[in-house]
Amino acid sequence: MVPHGITGTSNGWVDGIFDLTAFKGKNVEVKFEYQTDTYSFGAGFYVDDIKLVDGANLLLSDDAEGTSKFAMSGFKQDTGTIYAPHYYLVEWRNHHGVDKGLANIGVMGQTLAYDPGMVVWYVDDYYSDNWRGVHPGEGYLGVIDADQKSVLWRFADGKTPSSLASGRYQMHDAAFSKNKEAVININTDAELGRSPVDEYRFTEPSFDDSNNYSNVEIPTLGTNIPKYGLKIQIANQAKDNSSASIMIKK
Repeated sequence: MVPHGITGTSNGWVDGIFDLTAFKGKNVEVKFEYQTDTYSFGAGFYVDDIKLVDGANLLLSDDAEGTSKFAMSGFKQDTGTIYAPHYYLVEWRNHHGVDKGLANIGVMGQTLAYDPGMVVWYVDDYYSDNWRGVHPGEGYLGVIDADQKSVLWRFADGKTPSSLASGRYQMHDAAFSKNKEAVININTDAELGRSPVDEYRFTEPSFDDSNNYSNVEIPTLGTNIPKYGLKIQIANQAKDNSSASIMIKK
């Protein structure tokens, strides 16, 4: 195997030039080999416009357009364009039945509640995972957070500047609703020296794909969506949150 290893991410096409002078006059096999960690995800690497030259003499050329001069052996010819289904799932969540647990999430002996309402999911079959640390805002299944304002840690010492709280608190108000968002009644000063505080409480009954739901402050919790002019609005909502009627328009 020729020792010309490449690692990392190129973020686009780059030229790869390798010196094979040491093999001149010998019969050798030129191949591209892909090795990765067992549980890593991704498309691997692409190779195009292969040329093997000896000075000004072109010995081999393969532009990957027609029948390849290489044995594929695990690789495949690709147009570079991938088509994948993508769509929204909309569900009504409340604190009854199977969703009763959303009102009673245990946090250090206290209770955190996730707001009831219309939860909008974005499904993108291009991805087979939700590894947001690798591809922020992208993944197989993402929740659209109706409230893009971040929950903060408020420190008990009164001196330390506020910082972004963890994801479990950020998503407590992800549902769209005609009701005002609930407060976070969690005090973890004794355990952590800080407590989560949500300073932004408002009503958001409408999803609009022209809005930015990427969560600028915490991109790993955001969701990037296409712009189709799609709007999903809560028309009527029962006082006990047991049901609702919605309007979908484009």
